Amino acid sequence: MPANKNALMRYRAIDRCISNKHKPFPSMQGLIDACKEALYEKISESAIQKDLKAMKFDESLGYIAPIKFDRQKKGYYYSDPNYSISSINLNDEELDAVGFASEVLQQFKDVGIFKFYSNAIEKIFQAVKLNKNAKNKLFNNVIYFEKAPDYKGSEHIQTILSNILNQETIDFEYYSYDRKKSNWYCLHPYVLKEYRNRWYVIGMHNVLKEIRTFALDRILELKTGNIKWDQLSSFDSEKFFHHSFGIYYGDQVEDVVLSFTPDESQYIRSQPIHSTQKVLIDNKSEYRIRIKVFIEYDLIMFVRSCGERIKVIEPQHLKEKMIDSYKKALNNY
Repeated sequence: MPANKNALMRYRAIDRCISNKHKPFPSMQGLIDACKEALYEKISESAIQKDLKAMKFDESLGYIAPIKFDRQKKGYYYSDPNYSISSINLNDEELDAVGFASEVLQQFKDVGIFKFYSNAIEKIFQAVKLNKNAKNKLFNNVIYFEKAPDYKGSEHIQTILSNILNQETIDFEYYSYDRKKSNWYCLHPYVLKEYRNRWYVIGMHNVLKEIRTFALDRILELKTGNIKWDQLSSFDSEKFFHHSFGIYYGDQVEDVVLSFTPDESQYIRSQPIHSTQKVLIDNKSEYRIRIKVFIEYDLIMFVRSCGERIKVIEPQHLKEKMIDSYKKALNNY
């Protein structure tokens, strides 16, 4: 019969008490007191005895707790010092899945805000690593992840995130590549966004009262502001970035029609370039799509990166912009 809520709370209280390294070998009275504190009700010794028996032998609970009693120290302990009912028992398939996830987490443990959680990430990684059976010992040798760099600006993530959650402004000195100088800004930060190994903060400019985007790697100095703000009820990050191609957004969403060569089309089919992507032509000679996006820097850089494998069909002003860009590039050779 499944344990009721109070029984489960007692099991956890008993587990915490026995696992406490600072107060080892709790007595029966110690277990009773721990359960009283957890449930705010009287607990009998017989009830605790039944709980101990259930934790040790009831297979439906899945604990099979190695609880022992030390007669010399007159207290309870786990024969396995690393045991806890909070430990998760996983089958091989689940262990592989957690192992895969822990490998991903390992890539980020030294990056910005993730450094704060590096100890927790390391514990997960080591726990999975220690529990892998012989069949899985080659896990690290058969799958490789792209290493996450400790990119400039990531040291600001934790501060900015804290200000977002506390709805406080940030003041920062920001360097402009175009103007080749820095200025101070006050921003009501709404959201952090990562794109191509760079972090950005998006929020309301305190003076201009418009949404602005700032790259964290160009923040020279960051301070917590002294203004509390209420996030715009109309601001929705999902909707805000729905028509963005990358990090940038604009004032007008446009239909962009792109034609790909047959070789390139295989990649675009398997991994669409945008959530609004619609296929217009798909044959042996051409793969043509339409996306609804802001025509900004990241889209132009994507088209450039495809080189001769892509052709802009619409709009005309984007086609002309790409022609001008290719002419200038050709002049470099």
